[in-house]
Amino acid sequence: ELFSIINSAGIAIAGPLEGLNISDIKKQFDVNTFGALRVIQNGLPFIKKGNIINISSMASYGIFPFISPYCASKSAIDIMINSLSIELNNPDINFVSVKLGACKTPIWNKSIEYNNLIMDSLDPSLALKYKRELEFLKVNALKNNNCSLDPVYVAKKIIKIMEKTNPRSSYNIGVDSKFMRIASKLPQDIVNNL
Repeated sequence: ELFSIINSAGIAIAGPLEGLNISDIKKQFDVNTFGALRVIQNGLPFIKKGNIINISSMASYGIFPFISPYCASKSAIDIMINSLSIELNNPDINFVSVKLGACKTPIWNKSIEYNNLIMDSLDPSLALKYKRELEFLKVNALKNNNCSLDPVYVAKKIIKIMEKTNPRSSYNIGVDSKFMRIASKLPQDIVNNL
């Protein structure tokens, strides 16, 4: 009997690293990384044949300033499930990372609400120093809430992946995600300047 686990829970912590509270960064990892790992560890005993699909992000390529906790949490779980697939060495269990581009989900509005609280707790001099960048993050989140991948389209793509006998270990969904995959292969200094 085929059995699948799909990890899709996630939150996005944003802000300048020099002023972010460590407890907020820990919360980021607790949901996106350790939460997904807990689900996998608890579900593995029930899977004899099937898929473990992690809904990751183009942010896992780690080249987005001011959302580095989110990027790092997504990259970390991708690395962990890849390692787990090698450790298990079980051809009947497929581990797949689906790296989404921007998608119309509640994460954008929730992240604005949560990150407003974070910004209010920042040292006023930091809030002023990064005012332009933080305003851009908010505007971008609102834009992504309206002009992103349709979740139904994404779900259909994931179903197609689940139906494959031998799915690849990684898929990019969305033009922006495919672009980030290519951009991530450029030298780091070039990426940083872009």
